[in-house]
Amino acid sequence: MSIEASINAINFLLVEDDWRLRDSLLHGLARNRKLRCIATADSGQQALAHLRVHKIDLVIMDYALNDHGLWGVELTRDIHKRFPETKILFWSAHIREVDLERAKEAGANGYVSKDKSDQNVIDAIDKIMRGEQVWEADEPKVLGVHAINKRLTPMEIKIMELLAEGKQNAQIAYSLLEIEYRKMAEDFGNEYVITSYGDLRDFIDEEKLKSRTRTVERHFDNIREKLSIRNRNDLFRQALNEYGKLEIRRTSTEIEIKVLMLVHEEKEDVEIAELLGINIKNVQSIKNKFQVEK
Repeated sequence: MSIEASINAINFLLVEDDWRLRDSLLHGLARNRKLRCIATADSGQQALAHLRVHKIDLVIMDYALNDHGLWGVELTRDIHKRFPETKILFWSAHIREVDLERAKEAGANGYVSKDKSDQNVIDAIDKIMRGEQVWEADEPKVLGVHAINKRLTPMEIKIMELLAEGKQNAQIAYSLLEIEYRKMAEDFGNEYVITSYGDLRDFIDEEKLKSRTRTVERHFDNIREKLSIRNRNDLFRQALNEYGKLEIRRTSTEIEIKVLMLVHEEKEDVEIAELLGINIKNVQSIKNKFQVEK
């Protein structure tokens, strides 16, 4: 890099916890000689550590890091407060309109989808460094429920609805078996079903529940592939955004979403409270709000 190019270089920090996506973006941005990656980070704390020791013009970051400390608008707010001259660009797969509004309020400068080309990202960076804002929310970006429904089978849609209720795989499997049992009772009568299968507790035995849980897991693999979603956290966000109850979608906070994500990772309440630095009663209150089964 020449002295002139070095002077005009844009020093950026990339915050992304998936090394494959991180390497892919870095490779794509390397075509622009003005862009110089100073460091990478896979958590909010690492990002802040780099910002303290390097002169960084721009932070490019994923919104939903698998980081139970700082993420999304919280990290944005912290960077904006400590390093007000640093620009912030979100590079994310799935995000709600309300998340974008919160990001704007926190001081971010833009958002671009991971579905966009490397050149689109470079163009967004160029605009932001000129003082403009780039908000892809102004364009259709995330599949809406009708588009998603065209891609998923009725069973996959039902599983997404159950996921949005805060259920884990085994709980989703139990709910599906319960629905199946009640449908048979409706079609053939309670007497026939009880005579043939026993009551609900007899119908949902341990072996059947294990088998159906494995089926649910395969369905989730198919759903992620169809919707190009890379992990369970992003899948939960998509389920909540499109299939969650309206009042929950409108009022859910970041800490509530974090709690639910950890619930899906089968963390105990005490561990969730420790990871997020909140009271265990807060964890239980959030689970009650979302009617998460114990």
